[in-house]
Amino acid sequence: MFRGDRWGACWLAALLTALMLSGCGGGSSDSATIDFRSPAVGTDGVISPKVSCGAGTLWLPLKWGSVPEGTDELAVYIGRFKYGAADGVKKPVAQFGALVSGIDPTLHGIAANTFPPEIASAGFFGSSCPPVRTGQDILLELFALDTRGAANVSPDADFGTRVTEEALGVEQPATNSEFAMKLSEETLAAGRIAATYGPK
Repeated sequence: MFRGDRWGACWLAALLTALMLSGCGGGSSDSATIDFRSPAVGTDGVISPKVSCGAGTLWLPLKWGSVPEGTDELAVYIGRFKYGAADGVKKPVAQFGALVSGIDPTLHGIAANTFPPEIASAGFFGSSCPPVRTGQDILLELFALDTRGAANVSPDADFGTRVTEEALGVEQPATNSEFAMKLSEETLAAGRIAATYGPK
């Protein structure tokens, strides 16, 4: 995982620990937490090689628990990112991202490589998988929104990078995205999965 980066394994373990301690929540700091997981992701944060990266926009099977009362819709973001250097500091950069919105809040899961019925929109940027499909850093987030249509916008690289920065707890985000900030503001609750595709 994290090819060319000797501290990658330690970083993933620390990230998973931090996310568990923080409740794996996303969005604004006062939002609640949703139990969000994937049967394809092991306890070590590695995605099973039986799941083909890029076979569909949401290529991982997903499951989640209850959402807050008043949730009008759910949105799922999946992104692939790497680290780049900016002014001598490592910063995450989103290489691929997809956002599926308008998901019925009564649903509690999505099968691999499928879309939920009657979604409002699905947009993406970048390429979901490069030719070498192992060692990719993957971020998934589930947002419970109290305003229908709040996530009905096609994401771009700035959005994906800002969402990733927020998920990783970057104190001084390098990227500005009005859409990402609005999504955080509209979020009642969120769940988060950080994982790596392929063997260690």
